[in-house]
Amino acid sequence: MKGFFVHILLMLLFLPCSFTFGGERDSLTAIIESVKEHYAPDERLSVFQIKIKFDGDILILTGDVDAPEAKRALLDTLQYCTKAKILDDITVLPSPTLGEDRYGIVTLSVADIRKSPDNRKEMTTQALMGTVVTLMKEGRLFWMVKLPDGYIGWMKRSAFARTSKKGIEVWEQSTLAIVTGYFGIVRTSPSDTSIPVSDVVMGCILMKRDSANGWTAVELPDGRQGFLRSDLIEDYGAWKQTRNLTPESLENTALMFYGFPYLWGGNSIKGFDCSGFTSTVYRMNGMELLRDAELQATMGSDVDASKNFTNLRKGDLLFFGEKATKKKEQNIKHVAMYLDTLTFIHCAGNVHYNSFNPKSQYYNSVLLKSFLFAKRILN
Repeated sequence: MKGFFVHILLMLLFLPCSFTFGGERDSLTAIIESVKEHYAPDERLSVFQIKIKFDGDILILTGDVDAPEAKRALLDTLQYCTKAKILDDITVLPSPTLGEDRYGIVTLSVADIRKSPDNRKEMTTQALMGTVVTLMKEGRLFWMVKLPDGYIGWMKRSAFARTSKKGIEVWEQSTLAIVTGYFGIVRTSPSDTSIPVSDVVMGCILMKRDSANGWTAVELPDGRQGFLRSDLIEDYGAWKQTRNLTPESLENTALMFYGFPYLWGGNSIKGFDCSGFTSTVYRMNGMELLRDAELQATMGSDVDASKNFTNLRKGDLLFFGEKATKKKEQNIKHVAMYLDTLTFIHCAGNVHYNSFNPKSQYYNSVLLKSFLFAKRILN
């Protein structure tokens, strides 16, 4: 904390310091941005949205943060830097207005998470049925939520069942099943001709009841009930115990999705983006990766790929993008999973092979030129 305030004070030396109430807005905005950069550098994983306005000699602060220490640092810094009286109207998320029911369980097979609370805005990721989310802020059609991996975005209110911490405990202590088949339909009765209740996809979690004649009675997180073919699901607890994260299991899972389509922000078999593909492959083998390529690049250990990629092993993650120059930083744009003999699998257009070997039918010179580095996730 001390080092941070030293940084702020040094910055102030180079800011215009007239501090008249009309002229200090730029200086205060710069301070706010500096505090944000320190406490919330990545808007995918943190919230720091502050607005300022003057009402006479009063500086009014509004907006949201998700860390009390970020709010305290901002107020302390501004009180030191301005003669204005500060009116604090900043909310620390999760919003206190949510009360006890500040959790949600995803009720759709695949729920879209958007950057802003608008259907027209960018889809940044997705959450599967049964995923527990922390509710951050109430909206009209969309609510701000935090996913288990820390990712923050906006989900439609109709996509989750709202509950309390006790409700989450009841859910997690129930007899749960995970969908291990590609796709299934929960039906109103144990018959392929009965009316659907919901679709489910690989990775969805739901409650399971009794099984008979190839069907299992199930309950969705919002209480809807129906029947699902038994060969599409496994007991969730038993499934987790049988996960054996090996290079071979990763390859086998990756090949299950060969030819599946690309979808920006996609994180399910209905469509992947590049990091959605790698995270799904690892998830179905019992390990959660961070969501985006540049976040996944912070995981694991470095692998020296300089000797014609001979040090790479099956399951290593390969990262591509723009190399650093004197004028700009390295920019990670894509991730793939290495297999063997210079071949890797990734999702770009669809899930397919490519190779670093010029003699291979899968050779891709563009990716070879844009290769940045490799990381080893497996020990």
